[in-house]
Amino acid sequence: MKKRILTILLIFSAGFLFAQKEEWKQHFDKLKEVDPLEDAFYESPDASKIPDIKAKYQEAISLIEQVESKSSDYKDAATYQKASILTSISYLYKELKDFEK
Repeated sequence: MKKRILTILLIFSAGFLFAQKEEWKQHFDKLKEVDPLEDAFYESPDASKIPDIKAKYQEAISLIEQVESKSSDYKDAATYQKASILTSISYLYKELKDFEK
């Protein structure tokens, strides 16, 4: 548990170092744009809403990859962010599947 907390703190620390990079800031802006789309999805799950959400998430991943290509020093933080986004997408599909049951 301590190791997990330390890893998360380290990742967030790396994220703050990234904040100087425009792509990193844009990445967080894209994630903010996803929030209302996800809220609408959870209020009324519908498969037709997922492509818009995935498109915003894909834009965020592209920005992360741009940052990652400029500096390998923050590869772990970028990997964590991408994994988090992919987890969010898979959770949407799980929620949709549960709703359709």
